[in-house]
Amino acid sequence: MPATVPVLSERPIEFSEMFPRQNSDVRLMIQGGENVLHNVRTGHFHRLNVLGTVVWPQCAGTHSVERILSTIFGTFDVTATQAQSDLLDVLVQLQGDGLLHIEKR
Repeated sequence: MPATVPVLSERPIEFSEMFPRQNSDVRLMIQGGENVLHNVRTGHFHRLNVLGTVVWPQCAGTHSVERILSTIFGTFDVTATQAQSDLLDVLVQLQGDGLLHIEKR
């Protein structure tokens, strides 16, 4: 059964229907050996953790959340539940900070 996430007042959305896309105003920089996102429009910075560093390049609007989740399984030694929870945390934070948006297709 495909992974889903509940959305208020709508049916659950399949991860295969969710496509994260980077905000065009955001630039990836390396500062002090760390990956940092810079929103050139707002001037805000966001430091990526290890998971965020793996997830960010895949947020070009061409990979579904389901596909990104499979990459996490291949990269980290985590349970399915932990991988899903961690990925959703990263995506929600990045979206909340205006660094990406998630398209439903």
